[in-house]
Amino acid sequence: MTFILFISSLFISVKSSADKLHCNIENDAHIDKIIAAMLDKGYSFDPSETGGVIYDRDKQVGAPLWNSEALYGEAFFGPDQSNNDFRINACDILLFRGCTPPKSTYFGYRSYMKRPGDAWNGYLGSSMGDTLNDEVIRTECNDNNYDEHGKYKKSMTFDSVANIATTADMQSFMDLQHAYHEAGVSPKLLNLDSIPIEANFRFDDDVIAPAMRTLNNGEDKDELQPLLDEYMYGSFKQPVYVFHCDASLSSPRIPMHANLRETKVSHIRKTENTPKNRRLFEDIVAATKHEFTVNRGFELVSEHEFRNEHGRVDDEPALQVSNMEHGFWCIENGVDCAYDNRDTHYSWPVAQAFGLDDDTLYVVVGLNHNAYRMTRYNKFCLYYVYDPLDPDWVLVELPKPYSILNHEYEKFDIADVIGTSEATQTLDAFITSIARPHNCLQHEMASLCLSSDAVGADDRFIVLSRAHLNPRTSTMPDDEQMIGWRLLQFAKIS
Repeated sequence: MTFILFISSLFISVKSSADKLHCNIENDAHIDKIIAAMLDKGYSFDPSETGGVIYDRDKQVGAPLWNSEALYGEAFFGPDQSNNDFRINACDILLFRGCTPPKSTYFGYRSYMKRPGDAWNGYLGSSMGDTLNDEVIRTECNDNNYDEHGKYKKSMTFDSVANIATTADMQSFMDLQHAYHEAGVSPKLLNLDSIPIEANFRFDDDVIAPAMRTLNNGEDKDELQPLLDEYMYGSFKQPVYVFHCDASLSSPRIPMHANLRETKVSHIRKTENTPKNRRLFEDIVAATKHEFTVNRGFELVSEHEFRNEHGRVDDEPALQVSNMEHGFWCIENGVDCAYDNRDTHYSWPVAQAFGLDDDTLYVVVGLNHNAYRMTRYNKFCLYYVYDPLDPDWVLVELPKPYSILNHEYEKFDIADVIGTSEATQTLDAFITSIARPHNCLQHEMASLCLSSDAVGADDRFIVLSRAHLNPRTSTMPDDEQMIGWRLLQFAKIS
């Protein structure tokens, strides 16, 4: 069955079947009117420049600190949509007018700055502020977007038409809003993907790279993946239109500030990091040490807290880990942040690299941030310091299994490992392990059981955690309101 929804004077055909993509922007009845209105305002438009968001199945591997579970759709421009290094002027505007991904763990749209520099691909990549994620983005969804007072209200954001404008000039954005009104489409549907003055964007040198990031790593990922594949790898590419203004302008007419979302939850007692929780978490760490040193015949070799700090492994510039600082710091310091996401809090045992032999056991203990409404999902993953197959590649994610997600460690009870106590009864804590298969504890806890083929005797790796998207703030969780996880390294006593 097919029915027609009328939303802000825009008709969208929606199929009621749950196993089909609902959104279809292929025959857009309004884009010609929007283009005509922008031409009337003095902008130029060349159809051959129109971009498309393209997902590359093979690009999820290789880049430093790349999140292999994230699927990246990058905007490619030009007649054959082969150019993703796009240069814009100070008042140009890009318009993504396409469908958002179907139901998944998360999606977010953000334009990145790419500045020529000494990095793996010749560019220093950095975000330029907040991400338009599925918590905040406005869409032309199959629900009433406005209440009786005309105020926008959040509704379905997956598998819906989204309108996203990327520009450094507020005047250009206002011109596009007026063009929407003249075309019979509500300007309230426009989302702003700004290039703020804090990014120090160099219009004669830097290039812009709009990207749609999609994650599908929940327990229902297999069920959701077929529709995502159809959306990402189908023949139709979600369009990105280009409007040029006066090329002689060297700076935006009305510059914009970043205006970042606040990361802190207003009431400290409603966060994870309280004095009582800190005390009880230290009890859990102590009980874990006792269990493995007294009861299981290991000795404690080292202990490291996951911290939200940048650092270099071996003090090598090429081994800089800077994602946790996010875009503006990376831009200012000339560091490649490799598609950082301000919806994600990154942490690690700072500047520490680890190896694995037959006698080594790593245990990670922490609080489940989801249970404290600090995140929607969280995980940790392993990255080679140097790729064993090609040492020129650094900080490359291990082949599967390379990560442990919250829904995997939530299946186990830490009290079954370290015993029942006030701490285990009060806190929502987890325990995981990393070891060779013969030492692996996969029947007691979520574990990475790594053979010598995965991690050789001379290979080293770092451990990086991602705590993703506080639903109360619609951005990353605040570092000061979480309790850092702990990595304990043990060695088997002969």
